[in-house]
Amino acid sequence: MLSERQVGRTATEKTEQVARTLYEAAVARVTP
Repeated sequence: MLSERQVGRTATEKTEQVARTLYEAAVARVTP
């Protein structure tokens, strides 16, 4: 069973991973 702290950390890491992926995709699209 995961504690609330572990669940929160996992959710944060997932959110950061998605944000980073979107950011890199946007940069790749803008960069010639």
